[in-house]
Amino acid sequence: TLQNSAFIRANMHKFLYYILPLLLMLAGATSCSSDDGPDAPPEPSVSVSRTVLVYMIANNNLGSSYHSDERDIQEMLKGVEGGKLNNGRLLVYHNRPNNNSAYPPQLLDITEHGPKELKAYTDAGGICSVSPERFREVIADMKRLAPADDYALVLWGHGNGWIISPGDIKSRSFGPDDSTWISVPAMAQALEGERFQFIYFDCCLMGNIEPIYEIRHLTDYIVASPTQLGIDGMPYDMNVPMFFKELPDLVQAAKNTFDSYHGSMNQMCVIDTRHLDDLAAASREIFSTLSRYPSANEINTLQKLGKYTYSMLRYDATIAHDMDQYMELLCTTAGTPDLLTKWRETLDKTVVYKATTKTSIDFPAFSITRYCGLGSYVICNADDITFREYDTLAWWTDVVSAAPAYSVK
Repeated sequence: TLQNSAFIRANMHKFLYYILPLLLMLAGATSCSSDDGPDAPPEPSVSVSRTVLVYMIANNNLGSSYHSDERDIQEMLKGVEGGKLNNGRLLVYHNRPNNNSAYPPQLLDITEHGPKELKAYTDAGGICSVSPERFREVIADMKRLAPADDYALVLWGHGNGWIISPGDIKSRSFGPDDSTWISVPAMAQALEGERFQFIYFDCCLMGNIEPIYEIRHLTDYIVASPTQLGIDGMPYDMNVPMFFKELPDLVQAAKNTFDSYHGSMNQMCVIDTRHLDDLAAASREIFSTLSRYPSANEINTLQKLGKYTYSMLRYDATIAHDMDQYMELLCTTAGTPDLLTKWRETLDKTVVYKATTKTSIDFPAFSITRYCGLGSYVICNADDITFREYDTLAWWTDVVSAAPAYSVK
């Protein structure tokens, strides 16, 4: 016993130096073990330079009939090969066709090793993929699962410009998830407070002043078309590398899309939104001089770009004329050429890229002789002010309503 006690005293320093710290470390690990179970919070993702989110609404004929979603995801996988993500992340919120419990919406991480599901969603409780709640949820998930120095957004689906349908017809602007759409004002409200490096509309009719002005505070640059685009949309294999350059090359991305149609009818533009408030102020000055509605003959001289067709309502409306020619007409009517010069100087700063074929999908019988890069709705009479709730748009409130001729009595 005395020998054992002497041994312990002689070796106590080794115990204190080697064994005790090990025991304390093990005890600490044991006390924290409950945080490592299935309910433990996920490890935070490592922040990257840029995360681009493709918000893909394919629960419609684009997915079920044309399978455009599958083709575009395959193009994305080609686009990220060879390190072209440049320390970035490419996510896809995939609202799949035939959406149900077997095919729920999913958030995908597009990597060089293939797509990886980050999260599956449920549409329970009336929340669908074009609801404001789902938009906010997906943006929050993007920031949590793929944090980055900056973010960008691609909106993939059908587009109808600023059109909002009244009554029992669902609001129409972007979508649809089955038969449900979201209007641009509702989208802007859902994304309020967010900031994107750019927003790319891979859909039709969004390159018009009304939807672009509505979301101007969300981003510095918008890529879009004021007219219809073909089913193929943009070439993701070519454009993804453009998105992940240190400074996104949006002009080249828009050019890639334009060129990918090989001369088929299409129009593209890149808009610097930082000048849109100045363009709005210059436009408001022009409208404030307008004392009468343009005549039908005058309107017929304007370049038609895009139209809205909805067979259920048996209505076919031109919603996009060339904006420069429209402002030219208003200034000619009011005799204010100096205002037109000022307006055009601002337009040149706003539109950084534009390209058009000789005709548009909507009006193949009419040659395109004027294209400034932006389309605009033209008011011909009092009924046009409230057509599809045009008078609820920010562009009406801030700009067009300044026209004395359009005063609503």
